Amino acid sequence: DGHPYFINGQFAFYIQMPEYSSVENRVLIFAAAPLEQTIAPENTLSTIVIAAELNEAVLFDILNDLNAANNTETLETYLVNLDFELITPVRQNAFDPGVSFIETRATDLVVNRRLSGQGRYASYYDGQPVFGNFLFLTSMRAGLISEQSQAEVYAGLLQTTLINAMITVFSGIAALVLGWTTTRNVTEPIEELNLTARQLAEGDLTQQVSIHREDELGALAASMNTMADRTRQVLENLEETVTERTEELERR
Repeated sequence: DGHPYFINGQFAFYIQMPEYSSVENRVLIFAAAPLEQTIAPENTLSTIVIAAELNEAVLFDILNDLNAANNTETLETYLVNLDFELITPVRQNAFDPGVSFIETRATDLVVNRRLSGQGRYASYYDGQPVFGNFLFLTSMRAGLISEQSQAEVYAGLLQTTLINAMITVFSGIAALVLGWTTTRNVTEPIEELNLTARQLAEGDLTQQVSIHREDELGALAASMNTMADRTRQVLENLEETVTERTEELERR
């Protein structure tokens, strides 16, 4: 058999470069490997080669899963052979497997230099910039390309940045509100306690702290009010005693 996979399969495991058959309307991938070597009666070496056609449906399922795993509008993953020929379907209806040729910077690096990598380059369909990852599949002698439009990538990054910025702003506002509320709940009672303490020190024992809370500040306010009441009572009693003694002295 003169097929390349039979010829090369005599020496080692070999996968023929994928090709799209317009007759069968599908991708053809053949693999072959040496099974046994015998010596023919004419003293010539004969090699038995086993060959099989690989199931392209499995390949398509893998590529479809890669595309479906990312909920985007422009991300696509496809295969090209070493003739730049498209061998798997793509999003763009104008490009058909076995008919269209994909020539981009990524396919050039894969086909002509057998390289793998990533980068930014013009798309194959409208020339707009895309970000792509490309991989040279040595055993298949084909290139696996996965790319997404730059606009969609940047839109996703912008959306993420805006969300993070909004979270930061709202967190800052929440912190300010919480700080202002905390300051108000602590500072204002302390200022009232300080004012009442000054008034009591100046002799105005009628002042009361109007703080009613179930915490340390509330307990301090209650103690101050009790102290003011007791001090006022002591002074009133003392004043009554002095008045009574003065009246007794005057009667004598």
